[in-house]
Amino acid sequence: MSQENMADVEMNTSDGETSPEKQETDEQMDVTEEPELDNFAKADAKKQEGNREYIQKNYEAAVKLYTEAIELAPTVVTYYGNRSAAYMMIGNYDKALEDAQTAIKTDENFMKGYFRAAKCHLVMGSIGNAINYLQKVLEKDPKNKDAQDDLRTATRAQDYESSAFKAHDEEDYRKVIYYLNHILESCPACALYKVMRAEAYCLMGKYSDALRDVQNILIDDSLNSDALYVKGLCLYYQDYVDKAFQHFSQVLRRDPDHKKARLALKKAKHLQSKKNEGNEAFTRGKYQLAYDTYTEALTIDPRNKSTNAKLCYNRALVCSKLNQTEKAIEDCSQAVELDSTYLKAYIKRARCDIFHAYAISDRHSGATEEVKKSEELLFKEVNEAYSVLSDPKKKARYDSGQDLEDGMMMSDIDPRDIFQAFFGGHGGFGGFNFGGPGGGGFSSGGFPGGVQFTFG
Repeated sequence: MSQENMADVEMNTSDGETSPEKQETDEQMDVTEEPELDNFAKADAKKQEGNREYIQKNYEAAVKLYTEAIELAPTVVTYYGNRSAAYMMIGNYDKALEDAQTAIKTDENFMKGYFRAAKCHLVMGSIGNAINYLQKVLEKDPKNKDAQDDLRTATRAQDYESSAFKAHDEEDYRKVIYYLNHILESCPACALYKVMRAEAYCLMGKYSDALRDVQNILIDDSLNSDALYVKGLCLYYQDYVDKAFQHFSQVLRRDPDHKKARLALKKAKHLQSKKNEGNEAFTRGKYQLAYDTYTEALTIDPRNKSTNAKLCYNRALVCSKLNQTEKAIEDCSQAVELDSTYLKAYIKRARCDIFHAYAISDRHSGATEEVKKSEELLFKEVNEAYSVLSDPKKKARYDSGQDLEDGMMMSDIDPRDIFQAFFGGHGGFGGFNFGGPGGGGFSSGGFPGGVQFTFG
């Protein structure tokens, strides 16, 4: 057989009729290769279906289809990139970041992976990591305009972050909120910034705004210790002491090292204890001790306006018992300054004013017009305050926050009659009455039933 024929035979032997062992191997190779090609085709079909769902904004369905594509062809980076984008659209930034990082590890030149990783980090508040990924893009493509724009956005957010922390250290909470509002435009999923803003709102007395941020956090993470702490702080500053204690305690059970919750609980208990001590001293008739105790309590937490308003009111009651009318008036004024809705403090101040005015009324018979105008405001306040308390309908309107102006408050008595008593030479209060229709008021002897003292 010629050499050429032998070659043909070998070719035939190798390409055609072979040994059973060789034939079996070829058949096995065919079995493995065909399904692999089929898997890529199936995976691509799943990706196309996922793309259609994505375009229709059915992001959950898109995630499911991209996942099926990845299971069929786990080395194709575009599937991870697409699923990352779909995860971002449903707010699952942790999963989106994981897919973006997997894509980058699979193909370090997959630029979309860097952009998506940067976006996820920025949205979640990891501004430094976002900047790092964008810088990697610019290392590979220095003229990439999208990377340049995104880098400027991230850098600006980083500047706002620094300013926010600086303002927080300086206790300038208005600035804290200003800077955090800007940061959250770029980092809307960052719980840290939301908690920080909620705390700033709380410390400014804007409790509804604070609780709005807190509730948004707790929807996603019901056990977020910082959010529960701020919620407890809002309750504490609104004088819901028992509920505040519960929230602080809940935080400390989960996170015993939560410094702010521990300090807040300690301060709240101290303030409550001192207030109770003052009340007990007053009840036992130890008025000077009560005065000193309330005064000490007022130094514990200047931010707690609600409780401090009650402490000022209680101290005003003590001053009345000690015949220190002017101090009582000052404390009532401080109480309503702290809490403009504190009706009992208004009434107590009005009573103190009226008794004080009665004591010095003889000196005012020849008062100047300026003094008379000042006193007129005083008596209007007295009549308005008492009119509200004595009329259930007016009191209900006041409690519901309705406007009591437009002449309603002064319909019961003409203030000029009061001034005639003071400045018209009658001396003292004469016989005029305060109160509603029917003459159910009081004469110079005081309010109906006498002066009653109730704690705030």
